[in-house]
Amino acid sequence: MSIENQNPTKKVTTTTTTTVTTVTEEVIEKKLVETHYLLILDKSGSMESVRNETINNFNEQIQTIKNLEKEFPDQKYFVSLVTFNDNTQTIIKDVPASDVKELTRETYIPNGSTALLHAMGEGITSLQDKLTPSMSNSSEKIVSAVVVVMTDGGENHSHYLPANWTNKRVKELVEKLNKDQRWTINFLGANQDSFLTGKEYGIAAGNTLNYVSTQAGTRGVADVLKKSMRARATDINAGYSSLVGGSGSDNAVYFSSVVDNSKTIENESIDYKQTKSDAQELKTTDSKA
Repeated sequence: MSIENQNPTKKVTTTTTTTVTTVTEEVIEKKLVETHYLLILDKSGSMESVRNETINNFNEQIQTIKNLEKEFPDQKYFVSLVTFNDNTQTIIKDVPASDVKELTRETYIPNGSTALLHAMGEGITSLQDKLTPSMSNSSEKIVSAVVVVMTDGGENHSHYLPANWTNKRVKELVEKLNKDQRWTINFLGANQDSFLTGKEYGIAAGNTLNYVSTQAGTRGVADVLKKSMRARATDINAGYSSLVGGSGSDNAVYFSSVVDNSKTIENESIDYKQTKSDAQELKTTDSKA
C-alpha cells in the first residue's frame, strides 16, 4: 500500500535580477585653434639705429610661436610680415610658422618715409579677405587673427599712394574687426603718444603700448611680444580664453594682459602681471608639494 505525502515539499526558485548601470564618459575633444599672426613693421630710415634689434625681435617671436605649436598641438600658427616705408612690402604671406625663415640684414633694410596707414589698410584687408571664408564656414576649428603694428614714428607718406588710406578708413576697418572676438589688433609706437595715435586708428587702449626706440627699448618690446603671445596660448589651452568659450580672459585684449601698459617700455626690466593660467599652475604646483 502506497502512502502519499500529505505535505509535499515545494521547490521555490528565487530569481534575483541585478541592474547594471553603465556610465559612459563623453570625451570632448578640443577644437583646433588657428592663429594667423600679422606683423606690420616699420622699415623707414629712422629704424636703422635699431636694425639688428628689430631683426632679432621678429626672429624671437617666430621661435616663440614654433615652441608654442610644439607645446600645444591643438594650436596652429600662420605668419605674415608686411614692412613699410615709402610703400608696402609683403615679405611673408600667411605661411605656416614651421616654414617661416628668419629675417636678416639682407631682407630688412630701413630707408625712406612712413606710409603707416597704407600698410595697415593693405595688410589687414589682405588677411581679412583670406580668413573671412574659413571664419564663416568652419565648424571643425576656430580661426583667429592677431595683428601687431610696430612703428617708431608717425604717418607721413600714405597720401601719396593711390589706395588713399586715411585715418577714417583705417579706423572704420579696425573698429569693425574689433567687434569680432577672433580679431586682436595691437599698436606699438615710439616717439609719439601711442594711445592717442592708436585711438585715431580705432585700436583699444589695452592693446596699445609706448616704447623707447633705443636698442634696450626694442629688446624690451621683444620680450613683451613673446610674453603676450604665450599668455594668449596658455589661456586658450586652459579654456580660460573667450576665444574657446571661457570667461577667464578676453581674447581681444593683448598687451595689458601681461604688463601695466600705461608705462613706457624703456628696457628689458619689466614687471609682468600674473595671468590666470600662471596662478592656476602655481596653485597646482603648491598642492603637489
